[in-house]
Formats: sequence, structure tokens, C-alpha cells
Amino acid sequence: MAEDLVKPVVDAAVASRLDAFLAVMETVIAPTMTAIGEGWRAKGYDYNISRVQNPPERERMESWTACIRLTIYDTPRGPGEHYKYPSLAFSCSKAVGKVDFHFSATGPKHAMGAIESGALNLDRVTPELIQQQALKMMAEMSF
Repeated sequence: MAEDLVKPVVDAAVASRLDAFLAVMETVIAPTMTAIGEGWRAKGYDYNISRVQNPPERERMESWTACIRLTIYDTPRGPGEHYKYPSLAFSCSKAVGKVDFHFSATGPKHAMGAIESGALNLDRVTPELIQQQALKMMAEMSF
């Protein structure tokens, strides 16, 4: 019975973190990723921004609950196979108040890719930080 009392509190905390992340995702991360992608589009590349939210039954298997990813393509492509192209992702960590991020410079000519990852407080996710991470990814791209 004590488990029944704890579960709603835990669920409320997870829901609150997710709501905070989703708000930052839509107001800070997505617009910044769009600006970065449009900059690459002006140079002849293509991009895709994907959003994924794990359903509750899958959340137990993952370390994150929601994710947004910017993928850069050297030729026009659909949203599939993002793992083969450079990408920058931010996800809502299950750790209290943290956002996980990672980038991969994987590309058609760079099979292994350079990867950097970390976790930071949600309030540190700014357009400047996103641009900084995108610049690191772009420096490693191999198109």
C-alpha cells in the first residue's frame, strides 16, 4: 500500500519535468535548431528536426522520456536513417532537472563519427549553448 502512495508523487514529478522540458523544447531548442538547419539549407544541404516522446510503457526501458533531434543531410532525404548522418539531440533525462545532449558527426564518409554527450540543468539550455554544440558537430562533419 505504501507503493500506491509513492507512485502518484513520482509520476507527478516525472510529468512536471517532462512538461518543463517540452516547454523549453518548443520555445528554445526547436527554433534554434530550425535556424541552424536553414543556415545549412542555404549552403545546399538539407535537414530534419524530429521529436519523439516515449509512451509510458516504454519509458521504463529508456533513460529519457522525450527527445528532439536535428539531423543534417548532404542530399535531400526523408527523416529515416538519422543515425547515418550528423545529428544533435537533446532529451529529457529521468534525472531530476537534467537534459541529456549528444551529437554525432557520423556521415557517409565518416563511419564511426565523433560523439560528445553530457547532461546539464534545464535552465542552461539556451540558444547559445545549442549553437555551440552545433558548431562542434559541424567541425567534425565529413560531407
